[in-house]
Amino acid sequence: MAPRKRLTKKEMKHDPVIEKTLLAWRYLSRNRNMAVTVVMAVIAVAALAWAASSYRSSRRIETETSLGRALLLLQTGERDRAVDMLMGIVADKGRDDTGKRAAYYLAHVRFEQRDFAAAREMFDRFYRSGINDPFLRASAGKGVADCDAELGNLDLAGDEYLAVAERYRDVPLAPECLHLAALALSATADKAGAMGAAERLIQNYPDYGRIGDARVLLGELQAHERLLRSES
Repeated sequence: MAPRKRLTKKEMKHDPVIEKTLLAWRYLSRNRNMAVTVVMAVIAVAALAWAASSYRSSRRIETETSLGRALLLLQTGERDRAVDMLMGIVADKGRDDTGKRAAYYLAHVRFEQRDFAAAREMFDRFYRSGINDPFLRASAGKGVADCDAELGNLDLAGDEYLAVAERYRDVPLAPECLHLAALALSATADKAGAMGAAERLIQNYPDYGRIGDARVLLGELQAHERLLRSES
């Protein structure tokens, strides 16, 4: 596959599609922490319930309970204590499922702290870990893409979002990943890839909460493409 052509600063400055894409990206970034908080709150409660019902080993129950407490501490704003507990679980049980999940939650904390390189490494490790939980693995894959997007690697992030959406079609994160892929790729030279992602989103997930935004983005990309053709 031929390498993608990167836009010059001058082209980016006068590209209305990119300008609107960046506005949408900033909106998603501002609201990402709230979404993460809601997800982690639900998972925290589930982790405690799962620990009580699924494990008979007192040691594993203790570790799972510690993980649940760490997540609850995050919800109550005691981040330092929560991070210490998560790091302790990772150090003690890093190869067990509990330790891997602790690393996953720690990756979210690192992301919120804007330590995107560290967060990406943790998300990627979890994504490849073989944990038998489609939602968490899809979330970790999205986390890798989120980090690459924040690091400025939008072409790579777009491909990663697409890979998660394709691999986990039935997971609720799939339509959001398609939307983020369209946004990321629309800010690169791969406008065709952006249009493809938007079209798949509109066709396969008509009930997606931001389907209207996806339709607007697709319309702008198509108009941009027609303009380029008329000028060539």
